[in-house]
Amino acid sequence: MKILYIGRNCKVGGGTTFRYRAALGMIARGHQVSLLAQDGPLSARFEALGARHYKVPPTPFNRLRLISLLKQERFDIVHACTATAGDDAAFALRFVRPQPAFVVSIHTAIVKNVKGNRCLREATELIAFDKGAINRLRRIEFLKEREINLVRRPVEQREMAALAAPPRIVMVSRLSSSKGPVALAALEAAVALQQEWPDLSLTIVGGGSMQDAIQRRAEELNRQHGRQVAAAVGMQVDPFPITVGAACVVGTAYVALEALFHEIPVVAAGLEAFGVVTLDNLDEAVDCNFGDATLQPGLEINTDLFIAGFRQILSMTATPPGREHYRLIRERLEQHHSVPRLAEHLESVYESAVARRLESAAR
Repeated sequence: MKILYIGRNCKVGGGTTFRYRAALGMIARGHQVSLLAQDGPLSARFEALGARHYKVPPTPFNRLRLISLLKQERFDIVHACTATAGDDAAFALRFVRPQPAFVVSIHTAIVKNVKGNRCLREATELIAFDKGAINRLRRIEFLKEREINLVRRPVEQREMAALAAPPRIVMVSRLSSSKGPVALAALEAAVALQQEWPDLSLTIVGGGSMQDAIQRRAEELNRQHGRQVAAAVGMQVDPFPITVGAACVVGTAYVALEALFHEIPVVAAGLEAFGVVTLDNLDEAVDCNFGDATLQPGLEINTDLFIAGFRQILSMTATPPGREHYRLIRERLEQHHSVPRLAEHLESVYESAVARRLESAAR
C-alpha cells in the first residue's frame, strides 16, 4: 500500500514517536510510506527509514500543498494522526477523486480538546491507543455507537543493561507550570531517601517554563550535599539512552511504556499520578496511558507518593524475585506493543479501510 501520514510536526513527542514507529513497521512489511508535517528534530530519522517527508507550514496554510499532493500521488491510505491533521485531510479530500481510504488516530492527552471535528464523522476508520481515549471519545454523541479500533502504542526493542551502581532515578517530563511541581516533588523525595541509599541520584530530562527553577533547586541540593544528588539536563531528542541502567523511571505515556518494555521499573505520573506499575496493575496502567488520563480518580502527586514509590522499587529490584517481576512485565508488553505487532495490526485496519472505501465508491 501507498501510505501518507499527516502530523503536526516532527518535534519530540508522542505523536511523532508513533508516526516514526508506524513507518518503521510498515516499511518493513513492504509498504511505501510518506509523511506530511512541519519540519523538526526528528525529520532526519524518517528520511533515514526511506520515508519521504513533505515539509509544510502549519495549518491551515498546509492545505493547498496537501490537495496537490493527494492528486499527484494517489495514496491508498491517508492516516491523520491528530484531529487537527484530520480536519486538514478532510478538507483536502473534498477536492480529490477517487478518494483514498481515510484513517484518523486520536491520542489520549488531546482527546479532551476533540469534540465535533469534521474528520471524526468522515474517517473511514478511527483509531485510539488506549481505553481512556476511547472512553472520552464515546462522550461525543455521534461516536457513541461508532467502531473505534484499539491499536496499542509501539515500542522499539533497544539496548538493555544491568542496573547501574550507585542507583539513579530518571524523570522524563515537560517542565511546564502544571508538571514542573511534579519534578520538584520527585527531587525532594530523592533527597529524603539519602540516608537509606546514600549515593542515590535523580536526573530530570525535559524543558519548559519551570526548567530554570528546577535547575536552581538541583544546584542548591548538590551544594548542600557536597555531591551531585540531582541534575536537570534539559530536553533531549531521544531520552531513552539516559534511562538505560536506571533503577527507576518517572514518567508517563511512551516514556513509561518504553522503560517497562526494557525491564526498567516505573513510577507513573502524568496529568494525574498512577504510582508504581506492577504486574497486577499493568493493564490498568496501559489503559490510562500511565496517568495521562486515569480511568478512576488518580492519586495525589506529592513527595510522599514518590518516597513510597522509590522505596518500593529500590527494595524490590535488589532481589532476584523482584527483577524477575519486571522480566514478566516485559514479556506481557511484547505481546501487543512491539513494532512488528503494531504493523500487523495497522495493516489489518488499513485493509479494512480500503475495502470500505471501495464498497462506498461502488454504491
